[in-house]
Order: sequence, then C-alpha cells, then structure tokens
Amino acid sequence: MMLLRAKKDLGIYYIFSNTLVIKDDKISGDFLSPIGAGNESKAIVMKELCSDINIEIEDVVFIGDSITDLHAAQKTGYSIAFNSKSDELKKNASVVVDSNDARDLISVLENIKN
Repeated sequence: MMLLRAKKDLGIYYIFSNTLVIKDDKISGDFLSPIGAGNESKAIVMKELCSDINIEIEDVVFIGDSITDLHAAQKTGYSIAFNSKSDELKKNASVVVDSNDARDLISVLENIKN
C-alpha cells in the first residue's frame, strides 16, 4: 500500500517490485517475481523500461536494500540505500536512509522532485 500511496502522492509513473508472500500475517521471505533476486536482472528491467518510454537511465531513482541491488543502483542517476546492511551498497548510493520505516523515504523522494 505504501508504494501505491507514494506513486499517487509524488506523481511517480512506474514502480517495480517483487510481491512479498505473507503467511500467517508475517512476511515469509518468499516473493513472487517480476524482478527476481536482483543482481543484473534489476538493471536489465530498468534499461528496458527506459528504452520503452524513451527516458535516460540517469533520470531514474532506484531504491534498494541489499548487495543484489548494487548493479541497478550504479546505473541510475539517483539511488537510495534503504534499511541496508550492505556497506557496498551504502557506499555507492546517492543517499542512505538508515530506517526500516518506508515513510522515511517520502521526504527523500520529495527533495529529489523539488
């Protein structure tokens, strides 16, 4: 729900994410994929979308939390390491948000927009 609110409130056109599987009201650790486990697959999805809608990848904001997000984070113009334990991702991100509350991303995204 938070992603849909961010999309609406901030005028974001596209959001891609895996769908987390919830069992017994808890996130199971499994996911349904369009993105997969990361690494190059996320960068490929972004490149293809940019090509399809005719924008530069430098105009993309990427949010990631693990080392598997590093390739995608390095390809975009702005990347956010969110609640990440990966020092490598944090070192390469445009900004680091050390929080596990997705609401803390809102102010960062608003500042990019402005």
